[in-house]
Amino acid sequence: MGFSRDFAAKLKQAVLSVTSGQQKVWIFTHGCNIGAAAQIGMVMEKASFVGSDISNISLIGLNSWGNIHNRRPPNPWRANSPLRLRQGDDDKVADDPADESGSAEQRKSRRQATVYHLDKNHTHFILVDDGSTGLGGREIRLRTELEKFVVTKMREVNAATRRRICSIPPVLQICVEGGKYTLLMAEKAADEGTPVIAVRGSGRSADKLAWASEVRAAAASAAAAMNAESTEARVRQRIKEMAAEYVNTSGPQERRALERALFRFAYPSEEALPADLLAVFDPTADCDLSRVILDVVFRHRDFKADLNTQMMLAMAWDRADIAEARILSGLSKQRLKELNLSRMMARALMAQQVGFVQLFMTFGVSASAVLTRDRLERLYLKFATEGSQQGERLLARLLQCKESLDLCSCCHHHDRQSLAQHHNCRYEEDAWAHWGVKQRDILPLVDRCLSSLTRDELQGIYTVNNPSVDPTKVLFPLRYRGSGQRKYNVQDLFIWSLLCHNMELAEAFWRHGKNHIGTALVGSMLLRRMAQDAVDNDEMELKSVFETDSAHFEELAVGVLARCYQSNPEITKALLIRELPMWNRQTALSIAEGNQCLDFMHHSAVQDLLTMVWMGGMATSTSTWRILVSIFLPVLAPVLIFKTHRRFNLVHLHRWRRQERARLSQSAASLELPTSKQPEPVAQHAMVHSLLDEVQSVDPKAPSARELLDTVMIDEVADSLELNLKTRQQLRMEALYRQKRGFLSMSFVTCLKLFYTAPLVKCILNCLATLLFLGVFSYIVLMELGKRCQSESGPALHWTEWFLFAWIVQFMIEEGRQFSHFRSIRAKLAGMSHFDRFDLLICCLFVACGGFRIAAPAQCEWAQCVYALTLSLFFLRFMQFYYVHHSLGPKVLMIIEMFGDIVFFIAILVIFLLSFGVASMSLRDENKKLPDVLAKNILATPYWQMYGELNLEGFVEEIQSSTVRYAMAVILLAIYINTFDRMQSSSFKYWCHIRHDFIKEYYYRPCLPPPLIFLPHLFRFAQALLQSHRPLRKDDTEGVSSDDFVMRLQLTYQQRLQAFEKKATDAYMQERDRKMKRKAQKKQRDDEDSD
Repeated sequence: MGFSRDFAAKLKQAVLSVTSGQQKVWIFTHGCNIGAAAQIGMVMEKASFVGSDISNISLIGLNSWGNIHNRRPPNPWRANSPLRLRQGDDDKVADDPADESGSAEQRKSRRQATVYHLDKNHTHFILVDDGSTGLGGREIRLRTELEKFVVTKMREVNAATRRRICSIPPVLQICVEGGKYTLLMAEKAADEGTPVIAVRGSGRSADKLAWASEVRAAAASAAAAMNAESTEARVRQRIKEMAAEYVNTSGPQERRALERALFRFAYPSEEALPADLLAVFDPTADCDLSRVILDVVFRHRDFKADLNTQMMLAMAWDRADIAEARILSGLSKQRLKELNLSRMMARALMAQQVGFVQLFMTFGVSASAVLTRDRLERLYLKFATEGSQQGERLLARLLQCKESLDLCSCCHHHDRQSLAQHHNCRYEEDAWAHWGVKQRDILPLVDRCLSSLTRDELQGIYTVNNPSVDPTKVLFPLRYRGSGQRKYNVQDLFIWSLLCHNMELAEAFWRHGKNHIGTALVGSMLLRRMAQDAVDNDEMELKSVFETDSAHFEELAVGVLARCYQSNPEITKALLIRELPMWNRQTALSIAEGNQCLDFMHHSAVQDLLTMVWMGGMATSTSTWRILVSIFLPVLAPVLIFKTHRRFNLVHLHRWRRQERARLSQSAASLELPTSKQPEPVAQHAMVHSLLDEVQSVDPKAPSARELLDTVMIDEVADSLELNLKTRQQLRMEALYRQKRGFLSMSFVTCLKLFYTAPLVKCILNCLATLLFLGVFSYIVLMELGKRCQSESGPALHWTEWFLFAWIVQFMIEEGRQFSHFRSIRAKLAGMSHFDRFDLLICCLFVACGGFRIAAPAQCEWAQCVYALTLSLFFLRFMQFYYVHHSLGPKVLMIIEMFGDIVFFIAILVIFLLSFGVASMSLRDENKKLPDVLAKNILATPYWQMYGELNLEGFVEEIQSSTVRYAMAVILLAIYINTFDRMQSSSFKYWCHIRHDFIKEYYYRPCLPPPLIFLPHLFRFAQALLQSHRPLRKDDTEGVSSDDFVMRLQLTYQQRLQAFEKKATDAYMQERDRKMKRKAQKKQRDDEDSD
């Protein structure tokens, strides 16, 4: 680099962008504290000050010893050594020391004035001493030979080690302004094959080289070739004019060398330098210096034919766009196989290069082919020990899980400071060995970490005993190799990227994976739980970041769901309730409900599914009066419920059957046609149909059929196998249609079964039973309990109380059965709703009632008080039935939220009561006893006075207390208004979420209401005993076992649903990318208009 006057800010940014992320970069300058060298040193100093990692950059100064001020032998132990540099007063560019004009004394003074101080920000210095003083250019030969030596030595090393991927470091020169020696140095470098980049607009030699590049391009045209002699003459004349500025500073021989160097760059003569060794970079028009560098390097003879080296260089600069445009585009499949993209994909994963990961997956690199257990463990090892904040959090959580699992015999507690101190270990394995963790223990620790984060909702992703064993092997044989070992796929990389909090990688893996709706919801759940963990650690800024990313993944899930619902509503309902073996056999609907994804639960697809489940076998348009009449008069159910809509269902069923027959006949016809006569899409569809028939006809565990199915493009499967899965209602209708009596004459028992198993009917029956229970309970509290307590014979138990006890016992058994659906105790406690906690409180109070009435009959008054409190809570619990209504349900949620505001109101109220009560009693009643004052006067008197109960007979003068009453009323009203405004905007979404829990509860509830509910409980208990003693059969795991909330499908149907979901995801992401592009273009136009 030359002595630049002012190193442009854009050029500084370009140099930093090139050097960042490299394994090792050597930058050679003249080493003095002036010009470009000093400014690059300042850039490195500022980058180090702001915390950037510049340890990979070596800034080397190469100059003549005679040009250095304060010359004496370097001694690093001396304080005044030249290695401990200081600034001088004459830090400026002087005249050229090669100027031989004037007297000898003038020439000597000029040479003494051109000595400079070394720049303090350089890391190394190489100084050439030939005995001269103040003369430049003495280091050109050494610099050229050094560059040649490095390249030659690396080529010999590569030949000795026989590396497949060449690692010769690219050497090039960047000319920023500069003088005559810069021009001569560029010529010498080009002679040795080193590319040269001239920075346009920096002045002097750099602009001359930029001019030479333009002239060279113009001289190579056809018109210039016809007038070669006149063109050469004009070029030589122009070069002489440029060299005229060196008349006073150079001799004739040196000027001829400068003219010759420019001519070799500018004109294609016999002695011309290769045109591809000179490139021009304009920082005013483009800051992408790395693109110019890679273009020059790719044209170099050492890298032109080696695509592997070009890819490694592009990855070193993290330029996936250049790799796609210059290397991968246009290559055949055979050349792509020769590139070994799988190995490069593994390198990109270790470096977390998002662009290259997306690029390799676009070009067909499969994650299951790249990812192994060892590589996945190394990904976690590298990230947890690299020293980032998120890596420290992950390491701390994994070590905490290690202590809980007790994998090693010696477990010690270490704080965050010791964690940070050990991040400087050279190898990741050594760092983990320091904590007593082996590499094979990483995946069990990750599994435990996921389980603790998600409260056991994601449990068993990597089993503790053996991570190679997958519990979903029966359902997904494609995810296993022939050896039986587990295949690690994109979902495993998705979990890794989320734990690393690399959102770009997570979205890329989500986009190229499967089960997009469920995977996006899992990502939203993990990020939301990580936000809660950040709150526990008082990291509020990180909490907001995690919550924003969680909302982003929920938005992706909602977008894909909307696209699927727009394409086919019936298949979308199947997507919501199908079982996802990869995610702990949960469904997308259960994941969204457990994570409180309000936007997802509010979507029409989810609500339509819940409405269909709520109505059971009935039509959604069935009126309420028909249902109520059929409940009390079951004989009218076939006429009022099913006869009104059976014609619609029958027509719908016949239409579906005709569509299926037409599709099958069309497929058979396409298969019978010769392949040569078929259009290309028809031939592809026929191939897919025949392939699936082959897979279904053979053993599903056959590896050849599995691999053949796995190679089929997913979009072809989606286009040719559009699935029309029947809803649960249609399944029931089809089953009834196939009965012997036919659909129009369905049996009376079947009608009653469909009617009374509907959740709506169950809810109505339980509502009526609850009203009966409240009536009996009220009668006992009002009438019988008072009589029993006052009777002379003693407080004996009435038969109504025994009836009440039996009812409550059944109520407690049903609540326990509902808790049995949860996977673990942690999930049970986390999944408790407000009414679940309310029911637990009621059960505890009723146990106290029974204890008072049976164990302590003499304490009848206390039993009566607890009875009354329990009855009031049961009345409040009746509001749960209001959840069903779309208007009353949100209002109930508001009331529940207002209960929380009462705590804050009481906290304010106590201040007013104590402030008035204590002060008032201290002035009026000095001789009151302490218990009486505390219980009655201090608290009770001001409380009742706030409501207007003044008790004037106890006062001498009249006291006005309306001010406090009005103040407290205003405070309470303000608190409630705030809650109302906060809940009003999202109350309907909350209601949609609560509605799922309510419908699911009554779906699995026995059809008989209390007090007859003990009969279904006895039946289920006997059935569970029989199944526990029966040996497990193969059909129990491979067959289809589903209901309205969980649909367990076979592999073929899973593949078809994944194809449909993949097609909708691609369409949604393309539309989303177009919208973002239009938004960016609009913003750019607005910025241009504002300027």
